[in-house]
Amino acid sequence: MFVVYSPEGQAYLGLQNTLPPLKPEASRPVPPVEKPTLQHEQVELDRRYQQVPLTVEQARRQYEQVRRAAQARGETLVEVREIMASPVVSITQEATLEEAWRLFEQHAVGTLPVMGENHVVGLLSVTDLMGLVWRRGHGMQVREGRVAEVMSSPVVTCWPDTLIRRAARVMTDYRIHSLPVVDGQGKLAGMVTVSDLVRRLALEPPLELYV
Repeated sequence: MFVVYSPEGQAYLGLQNTLPPLKPEASRPVPPVEKPTLQHEQVELDRRYQQVPLTVEQARRQYEQVRRAAQARGETLVEVREIMASPVVSITQEATLEEAWRLFEQHAVGTLPVMGENHVVGLLSVTDLMGLVWRRGHGMQVREGRVAEVMSSPVVTCWPDTLIRRAARVMTDYRIHSLPVVDGQGKLAGMVTVSDLVRRLALEPPLELYV
């Protein structure tokens, strides 16, 4: 099960195959109402990503159907909770970029979940700070600014019982390297990365169980 969060709150709750795009297209002039110009393909795309509100219980039932179907096919079911890192070093969106850099250095991590009032609102990676950090004397100088200015948002998260093959598919589709793991109340529970998936794959083949 996957959840998309932004600074405004939960934006999506559901299965992998209906996850919405994270980056909206560039804004375009709105055509007059009396002259509809939408192509059939665009209408279908809008319909596919229409977000129907789900309760946690409805989402859980949908996901259980997916799990039972996977079991019926004889697939090995490995959950994210088995490979995720926990506890997780995180940072707030109000923190400075210098504070973020110190956390990267101290904990040797490549990505930090960014927390709002009570849920994950974004991700900050070392790559996001490229060009904003430079060497000065024997130390490093970090540009002034806040995490909220450079973090990636909205962010896809998953539940601890999400199957790792589905987590891998989402990371591949969105070209991301990590997924925050949250519980049913949206509380940060862990982090799973591509490295975690590769490590598990190396320890427990065969390959077809994970792709």
